[in-house]
Order: sequence, then C-alpha cells, then structure tokens
Amino acid sequence: MTREGAVSQIIHRTKGALIDPKKKPDEDGQYQLFDLREMSLIDAVTFIATAQRENMEIRYYYRELRMQNGKEIPVKIVLTEIPPGHVQPFHTHEEINEVTIVEKGELVVCDSEDLTEENWSGIMEHGRIAGPGDLVREDLGVRHTVANRSQKEYCHIITVQTSRTRDPEKFATDWVRAKQEPGEESANAPTPSPASPNDVRGESTEEIGADIIPFFLSPRKKAGGVA
Repeated sequence: MTREGAVSQIIHRTKGALIDPKKKPDEDGQYQLFDLREMSLIDAVTFIATAQRENMEIRYYYRELRMQNGKEIPVKIVLTEIPPGHVQPFHTHEEINEVTIVEKGELVVCDSEDLTEENWSGIMEHGRIAGPGDLVREDLGVRHTVANRSQKEYCHIITVQTSRTRDPEKFATDWVRAKQEPGEESANAPTPSPASPNDVRGESTEEIGADIIPFFLSPRKKAGGVA
C-alpha cells in the first residue's frame, strides 16, 4: 500500500564536474563544478560539446537522494565519461563500498601500491580490462585507479557508492588521494588529438542536447512516448 503523501523522486542529470586531464590534481582549473540548470539550453549544449572537444573528463553527480521525511539516503551515483587515454588519480576508499559498471568502451582497472597515473605502460601491463556490462567492485583500503584503454573514444561508466558508516561526514569526504610522486621514467599515454563532438560521440549537437538535458525540452514526454 502506498504511504500517504509519498512520491517518487526524480533527479535530473544537471550537476557535475569537468576534470582537465592536462592539469595535475589541485592545480587551478583542474576540477570545475557545474550546474546545467544555471544555463540556457544552447549554452548547456555548447558547454558539454566544448568539454568533449577538449577531451575533458565529464562527471554527473547524483548526491541528493532523500526519503520522504527528508532523511538522506547513504547512496551516491556518478556517471562518468572518461576521455581517450585518460587515467584517473590513484586513490583509496576507507568508509564506503564502491562498484562500477562499464556502459561503453574498455575500462582498465589497476590496483597498485607504487604505480602512478603517469605510468601508462605499467597500468596497461598490470591492469585488467572490464568491458560493457562488466561490474568492478573496489575492496576497502585498496589503492586503485581506472583508465580508458582507447586512444580514440570516450569510455562511459556508472559508479555507485554506499556508506559503510552512519557518519555523514565520512561518507561525504571518503576519497584518499595517494601521495606518491610520479616516477621519473613514466610512460605516458599518447595525448589524443582534440576532436569535434561529432567525432567523439557520433552525435549531432541536437542529439547531445536531447540526451543530456531532457529537462529543458518541452513538452515533457511521459512513459510510452505520449506527450
């Protein structure tokens, strides 16, 4: 029986961040939060298309899951578009469970205590490949990273994090950056050439807009395709 006043929650794909692979973690401009609701339709489409053209990592965050009484649900979901040849920073989690599902492309999963994200050849040698539909479960406290194996196309993943603690603060900040410095003889992945959004995603600008920002479109469609 449906509880009186209960309603399903919808969170649109609007909030996220751009990560510039050409910059080091904590460098100015390396991590940029955005909210597409603060932009017009054309500005939002242009913003994402430009990010894809410049081979930025694009993340969409779903962090505001709450029950009817306003209590936070200890789950976070992240949709990530990893640019060609990009390796995420090595890190560990201490208070959350993390699983990742590959939606598109080939994801290289690497656990290591001494490699850095600049060690492309080492990551390719020691890492394992997860393809579309594969699920990756990260163990607690394991120093790990993921990388896009392709030098031409984006890799799309969906990451789900659930809390191992009742402390909301720990859940919000449980991302421990590895402190190792890059090796002097690191083998970097070749820097992919900038490509147009059509080359990267095989979509027109109109299709990108319809895909990532449906809340802008009017009239809104209901299930079954009925407007």
